[in-house]
Amino acid sequence: MRYRSILYLLLSIGVSIIARAQNSRIADNNTKEGIPFASIKIDGESIYIKADSIGNFLLNDAYVNRSIIVSAYGYSQDTFLVKKANDTYLLSSATNLKTLDISSRKKSSNILFASSIQIENIDEKELYKAACCNLAESFETNPSIDATFSDGASGSKTIKLLGLGGKYALLSVENMPRIRGNGLINGLNSIPGTWVESIQILKGNSSVANGFEGLSGQINVELKGLSEKSIQEFNLYTNSFARWEANGVNQLHNDNKYKAALLWNVSGWANALDENNDGYYEMPKVAQKNFVLSQNFSPSSKFHNDINLTFNENNRDGGSVDSSFPLTLNDQNIGLFGKSGYVLSNTGKSIGFQYSYNQYDFDGSIGNKDLTSKTSELYLNLIHQNFISNTNHIIKVGASLLKEKSDDEIIRMAADTTTISNNFDRVIPGVFAEYNGTLSENDNLTLGLRTDYYQNKWIVSPRLNYRHAFNSKTVFRTGIGRAFRSNYLVAEHYSMMMNNRNIVGLQNLSNPEESWSLFSSIWRKFKIGYREGDILIEHHYQQFQNRVLSHYVGVDVLDLRQHSKATNHSFLVQVNYEIIPRLELKVAYKYNEQKATDINGGFNNIWLLPHNRSFINLSYETRDEWLFNTTISRIGRQTLPDVPISDIINKGEIDAYYLLNFQVSKTWKKWRFYTGAENILNAKQKNAWLGLNEGEPEASIAWQSPIGRLYFIGVNYTLKK
Repeated sequence: MRYRSILYLLLSIGVSIIARAQNSRIADNNTKEGIPFASIKIDGESIYIKADSIGNFLLNDAYVNRSIIVSAYGYSQDTFLVKKANDTYLLSSATNLKTLDISSRKKSSNILFASSIQIENIDEKELYKAACCNLAESFETNPSIDATFSDGASGSKTIKLLGLGGKYALLSVENMPRIRGNGLINGLNSIPGTWVESIQILKGNSSVANGFEGLSGQINVELKGLSEKSIQEFNLYTNSFARWEANGVNQLHNDNKYKAALLWNVSGWANALDENNDGYYEMPKVAQKNFVLSQNFSPSSKFHNDINLTFNENNRDGGSVDSSFPLTLNDQNIGLFGKSGYVLSNTGKSIGFQYSYNQYDFDGSIGNKDLTSKTSELYLNLIHQNFISNTNHIIKVGASLLKEKSDDEIIRMAADTTTISNNFDRVIPGVFAEYNGTLSENDNLTLGLRTDYYQNKWIVSPRLNYRHAFNSKTVFRTGIGRAFRSNYLVAEHYSMMMNNRNIVGLQNLSNPEESWSLFSSIWRKFKIGYREGDILIEHHYQQFQNRVLSHYVGVDVLDLRQHSKATNHSFLVQVNYEIIPRLELKVAYKYNEQKATDINGGFNNIWLLPHNRSFINLSYETRDEWLFNTTISRIGRQTLPDVPISDIINKGEIDAYYLLNFQVSKTWKKWRFYTGAENILNAKQKNAWLGLNEGEPEASIAWQSPIGRLYFIGVNYTLKK
């Protein structure tokens, strides 16, 4: 009854967007796109206002006929006369002058200068440097995130933020939690790069308004389709392994009060691959369909409502060539998500409401195991925004509700048939408050607190982020926070089941994984000659409780259990510099160390995690719109699990290896043609399927790509008005 009351309260307040439906806006003079976290100063007063992540900010009618001074990283500062509270102010990109040659260039990825939370923004131009194909494969030119194959048989990829798997990050779309729970099975594959307008990477502590999850940070995706510009975009791609992609963004209607767009994707691998002829497929045959129908209703300047209807289907068929080891994975998702908002007055008060519903159906066969998972998920989030004294001190308060029902079952057919089930039907209500303060022109503070009722107890999650700018070139950030997450048996562990092992140790997965996170970073802009660059140094530390890890016992047992102690250290140094006009260099070094208690009581390194990664990216764009991009990465040594399999027994570690990718593209009017190669050095795991000598097929132990060098070609057509 208590939960029904909370649900009724949230629904009765009405449909919703959070502080994104704002009064005024800072935008790029050329593209008219919003400029994230621009700084606005009221001339003659010590009042500073920060725009949000899409350039919107609140401005009181009292400042009409006053002057404001607007600045943003990468743009020239300018002064504007406020003619009305609801207006748009255009900034021009900072220019580099050399004799009569004038160039204006905006970085395709950058750290947002004015935010207390460390946010890296990646725009469409940066995504074009990675030709293929979906969200999991969109980070080839970004050293903060690693994309790796989940196993050597399913073809699925996972991403790692701070060295931690994708399940530990809050994966959101339009700043709403979207890819979680059973959505992790195919979620990263369900968003093609063509759909993505921009990506924001938050490492460490995200806003408490976005939920209780996000142990390693947040990756947010902004979709195309509902912008002010009409857009029609089509993309075709194929590679030398007969993978193909066809996707697009088609705006169906665009006026001041109603917008609609269809985002679509059909793709697949035409054939399963057995490259080393061992009788087992390293890559299954794949067929996939994804659709989003996005709509926006804005009957007035104060009311805004988005709703998105989604459908995803993914089917994979692999395993052994003779079908003695079957591998079929079938996943389907139908859902909706949206947000609405109302600006209560010109003083900047607003109320917003976010909502989503998903129905997931998954079934599959892996060797001697049959897997099924059916999940329904309802998410509601109510946010009220106000300010204290002036808009330098923003307050958000709200409440959320997550209701999820899941039925997971694994049937192992061996000498004795065994069934493992993990079923739950739970409601998690939560409340939160957050203060965002511009303490001075150089100091920002975000202080948040939320508490969620999970399994008969309240879990409190405080989070703090602080920024200090020593000057216009140097920024220091630090933060501390707590987050937790639920566990999902099939969705999160099916890649570990690419074998015939018996699964044990599941009785305690009901406890949430919890983490305290601490980070600090320093960002510095420098100039060599007249060319600018920047350097970022950051360190993150996580202390886990109840972290779920897998252990191999012999050749026939997989032990999944929660650990009382686990830690993670992540250290990154990154330098960006424009060597000559239009030739950009990105160099990075990353160190990761993860340890946890093992089944014997020791405290040891977690296996299959590279401790070191070095990264170099070069990108050159000509004046006539040729773009050349190459990335080389050195993946450091990895600890192997101690299992009695002849392929890896007594090896201990896997040597470091290199990955080299190259792409060239040409833009001609509305067309963009691209081609290139991935894994040019042909670094691949010799045997993606281990244990064949012992008669125990094992494809869950993957440290390299299961497939080698590939070549690709594609074409993109974009019409914007």
